[in-house]
Amino acid sequence: MPPKKKQKITEAPKKTPIIFQAPGLQPDIRLKVFDNEFIAHSQILKLYSAFFRKFLDSPDKQLNHDVQAHDRSRGMDGHVDNGKFKYEWVTEVDDDGTWSLVAASNASQNNPDFSAYKGDKKKDSFAFERLLCAMYMKPYEIEDCEDLQSIVDLSDYYCALPVISRSLGTVLLRSRRFVHSIPRHSVKIHQLAVKLRHEALYRDSLMFIIGCIEEPKYDLLKAPLAENAKNRYNELVAYVFQVEQRLLQELLYAEEPESDMLLELLKAAKYDPENLIDEPYEMSIYFRRILNNNCNFEGGFSGTSLDAVRKALENTTTLAQHVQVGHLSLEEPNDCEYFLCAEKVTGALPWDPEEVDW
Repeated sequence: MPPKKKQKITEAPKKTPIIFQAPGLQPDIRLKVFDNEFIAHSQILKLYSAFFRKFLDSPDKQLNHDVQAHDRSRGMDGHVDNGKFKYEWVTEVDDDGTWSLVAASNASQNNPDFSAYKGDKKKDSFAFERLLCAMYMKPYEIEDCEDLQSIVDLSDYYCALPVISRSLGTVLLRSRRFVHSIPRHSVKIHQLAVKLRHEALYRDSLMFIIGCIEEPKYDLLKAPLAENAKNRYNELVAYVFQVEQRLLQELLYAEEPESDMLLELLKAAKYDPENLIDEPYEMSIYFRRILNNNCNFEGGFSGTSLDAVRKALENTTTLAQHVQVGHLSLEEPNDCEYFLCAEKVTGALPWDPEEVDW
């Protein structure tokens, strides 16, 4: 038999570096996050990260003093040609299975071994890229709650929470999938919002924690957030009870035929001909049915109590405007069960809004 031919081993193609640009600045730092390479500017990193302000130029780091930053040419596409960088940082996996960036001169081995890493390399690299996007004011998106958790954990480690928080103003507007997940993951998102000190995310998530009268979720929070949410929930329950009382009072004191019409409205709202939900169902659905049924009545009921019902059904969230309070939806049947009344989540924030660095 002829000898077997040796199989040719092909190396995986090297990934193209992700280059961040800043007008008037030359890139001087290369960051290797697992299999991804980022080229950036130390000035930008120091500006937005207390970690890099402290450690980039610490005495134990060996810099590439022979770097010829001004002689390094750049192509029309912004690509950086061959040349050394003043700062070279690489990924190192610790004994406990976590990772961090260290100066290449201080790395324990030249060829890093990532086999001991317990997490998701792709996810963490993506989170680091979005941290840099926030620093450079570049657009990015957040897919889901887990995605936000990764970004927050990373920015917390690199002492860069403020820049992530400020970037969310526009990021959340384009992160539709994440915004749609707020009702289902309100507790976790609420905790992350406090860490980020992001007011809109804080208040919106709080509304979904307390907004379901039958099944509030404040008991899933830890103190002092749980106590604050419970107080807001009690206020919301009292408010909804007052609206219901106004309906009953108008039923008792309105003259005929208005009182008869209101009675028919209340009775019809309790009836679920399509059996879409199990009883007892949320007051938000009950209130919505009162308004919907009133449209079917000739002339309609004109009592002032319906104005209170309309106000109670307003969606006053900043982000989750897709939720229609009290409207049953086959796609997201549980999202309708919340009262989203902004006035019930007002009050002092659990952080100092004047503090710009934390």
